[in-house]
Amino acid sequence: MLKILVSLLTLCSFVLSHAQQSEFMGNVTPTTSQLVGTNNSKDQPKTHIIKPNFKGRELIEVDNSNTHLPDWAWQQHELAEKNAVATKLWDVQGIGSNLSPPDPSGEADSLYYIQATNSSGGSSYRIINKLTGATVGSSSYSMQTLGGPTGAGDPIVLYYKPAKKWFLTEFSSSGNKLLLHVSQTSNPQGAYWTYQFTCT
Repeated sequence: MLKILVSLLTLCSFVLSHAQQSEFMGNVTPTTSQLVGTNNSKDQPKTHIIKPNFKGRELIEVDNSNTHLPDWAWQQHELAEKNAVATKLWDVQGIGSNLSPPDPSGEADSLYYIQATNSSGGSSYRIINKLTGATVGSSSYSMQTLGGPTGAGDPIVLYYKPAKKWFLTEFSSSGNKLLLHVSQTSNPQGAYWTYQFTCT
């Protein structure tokens, strides 16, 4: 019994004497690693970056930058000098109706610019000639004139270049619907098809 007691005391004193000692291994700095891509490059993004997050898992950030489609607005050429200075061609007063928030939206094609904002009784929009800066037609149009029920505002204006169509959207004032007006031609003053989507 005495031998067991002495053995236990020796073991406890040894454990207690070494319990608070630790060995400094140096500071750790996170690094960035690059993965080697597979042969199937169509399915994989260009770059994978792995960042350690020190929780037993690696945080993978994927570089989804668009490198294969051209930017239609950015005119680029290898041999041309790039100049950051632009010349203002025209200046025009946008439409507004003293509503808050105005929710302005706009889009341009090669000939026209359409601006839309909230107004009383829905959304209103204005067509501007890009070459002269002059307002085309009326000073502003109501989206209700394009068809469908009365709108509630929050307009969005888009131009889809491959189809040469204008898209004007707004919410309806009743029925929880989204109104979509699509131009039948590239002329923003022409006829429009109107679609209603019920939102649930």
